[in-house]
Amino acid sequence: MAILSRLNGFIAALQRRDVDAAVDYFTDDGVYQEAGALALVGRGAIAACLAGFIAIERPWDFVIDQVITNTDAQRAAVLYRFVIDSGSEQAQERSGCVIITQAGDRFASWREYAG
Repeated sequence: MAILSRLNGFIAALQRRDVDAAVDYFTDDGVYQEAGALALVGRGAIAACLAGFIAIERPWDFVIDQVITNTDAQRAAVLYRFVIDSGSEQAQERSGCVIITQAGDRFASWREYAG
């Protein structure tokens, strides 16, 4: 599944703290919107947001629980858990859903919903 492969590549780029590689998964006019936030349009705006995200110093993981795609695999709903190691016995965890649309071999939009 191409969209899952791209998603895993995007997450791996973030875990390596490589903003340029992560942003390259988006089209030039791609849209990135986290739950409850304004939509960011274009690679420059997305890069600025992701730079803040990768500044998280504690270990984290983006766990994919389920991927549902349409027949042409250009759209997917991804159920996920974002887990941050809090340094104590209980990790901080947030679940949600992201709707991804593709244009060719890049993400055209990424829209998150809080779970």
